[in-house]
Amino acid sequence: MAKFLRNFIMPDLRRLQTQISLYDTAFAGQLLVLSFATVIFFDHVPPSLLFGWAGLHLGNLYLRYRLTGQIKTLNDPKDPHLQPLLGLYSASLIVTGLLWALMPFFTVNTPPLYLFLIYALVISLTFGATMFIGPLPTLFFSYILPMNLTMFGELIIKTHPVFHAAALFLIVNFFFATKAAQMHAKNLMTMLDQKEQAMALKEHFEHKANTDRLTGLPNREKFFSHFEWMLRDTRKSRHPFALFFIDVNDFKGINDTYGHDVGDLVLKTVAERLRHALREEDLLARLSGDEFVMIVKEINAKERAKEIAKRIKHLFDEPIHLEEGDYITVSLSIGIALYPDHGITAKTLMRHADEAMYYAKRNHKPYAFFK
Repeated sequence: MAKFLRNFIMPDLRRLQTQISLYDTAFAGQLLVLSFATVIFFDHVPPSLLFGWAGLHLGNLYLRYRLTGQIKTLNDPKDPHLQPLLGLYSASLIVTGLLWALMPFFTVNTPPLYLFLIYALVISLTFGATMFIGPLPTLFFSYILPMNLTMFGELIIKTHPVFHAAALFLIVNFFFATKAAQMHAKNLMTMLDQKEQAMALKEHFEHKANTDRLTGLPNREKFFSHFEWMLRDTRKSRHPFALFFIDVNDFKGINDTYGHDVGDLVLKTVAERLRHALREEDLLARLSGDEFVMIVKEINAKERAKEIAKRIKHLFDEPIHLEEGDYITVSLSIGIALYPDHGITAKTLMRHADEAMYYAKRNHKPYAFFK
């Protein structure tokens, strides 16, 4: 029972996302219905009920407006921040439907013309809700069913056969509207599934195109794309950062002595250990061969960069274990360029970090800054 009520008040958020494209049409349609209904009911419904009902409609439109805005902002229909607002929106639709069911009770003695105007309004709302809340079946029935049942009861108690025929048509109308709502929901879900599959496929190929196959790190293209974006952002925020250019010492000798399989193992191990030296917001990439680059954000002093370089060196104090109990010791040469001290463009910083790396390699140092 609790699960049923939860699903009734809190419908599938994934389906709610499909309403976004229908917002403008639904908003205009609901305002039109509100204006038309207010004119019809004005002389026959107590003002407190009429204006309360109209206020509830306007509140419902406001909640829908806020809900739509939040979904567009959050880009995630399952975000927990949407739950309270969705609950209010769902409850307002349910209460609005129940008030619609009360309206005909106050118009029992109205002329037939008015009754048929209300009848036409109920029919239009029944089909209109197919587009308005069709993707949410629980809300569709809670909003539409009460007014249809009340209207059917009022028509059936009339003695004239025309009213009886209208009551029968109301049932047929509700049946086809329900089927239309189900088809509408199914089509929207199919479209949403196809969109999600296309997005997943796109992300898969983008990830594959931007990822080094051996190490799983971002590749050269991805690194430079991110680097250029980061430089544009840094010029605004003026946050410094450090660029580390890293090379595996004597990697050719490792390949020649142990073979390419061991060389690949060394590269994968280097990538894994370098990851441990970084925070989540930093960037590590493989440029090519045995060359790696790191961008460490918000480093405002050489001492901080030195700490990171020493940490990297210590990570490689432990040898890399090979098959059959063998092991190999690997060392790195690290060149460091600081932004903006050593350059403000990607090309300049890369060149200076590369020069610093070769200086460290020639002088048998674990790391060196650009001078």
